[in-house]
Amino acid sequence: AVLITLQSFVRGMYLGGLKEWGHSRKQVSLMACGHRYFRDMLAWSIFQNVVGLMTLFFAVAFFPLGILVTIIMMFYAITPYLIVLQDLRFSEAIAKAPRLFRRYFSTMLPLALLALFCTLFISLFRSLTPPLGYAVTLFAYACVGTLLISEFMLRLSMRLKSDGKQVSQLPFEEIRSSRTVTTLIVLLVPVLLVSGIFASY
Repeated sequence: AVLITLQSFVRGMYLGGLKEWGHSRKQVSLMACGHRYFRDMLAWSIFQNVVGLMTLFFAVAFFPLGILVTIIMMFYAITPYLIVLQDLRFSEAIAKAPRLFRRYFSTMLPLALLALFCTLFISLFRSLTPPLGYAVTLFAYACVGTLLISEFMLRLSMRLKSDGKQVSQLPFEEIRSSRTVTTLIVLLVPVLLVSGIFASY
């Protein structure tokens, strides 16, 4: 329960910050983003975990049914992005997701294939000598994943706008990070990598 709660808050911070930076190069408070989207991201996390358990159960009981549930779940995959881009409640976003997924499938497919290729390529770094293999793989996944998600959100927002649908702007003022804070953030990257390496042993 604690992990799901934390995951929901971080997802709101992450997607909210990416949205503002990707669309207007505006740096907003990540804590404010996390707080704004927390309830709806929590609902999505609970839904995602429940469906995941159902998929696992069906896969064990009758494998084709597990595959079917996985395919159906794909149609709802853009729900958290709609929550952030259009500032929707969870119930509204999940109701719209399947229709918009079908409509924008051609927009998402190239990025999905690129993400698959990048995942396969980055996974090759695991063969490097430990702990280098873990560090390089983790860092590459984080950087490439963030770039792909940012590009996906940008393309999705452009399609929404072209269809006359609203893309909301966060009512937060832009913040200016001091040089000290920026330096600490940069230094935090290797610290987290080293922590992950030790945690993997």
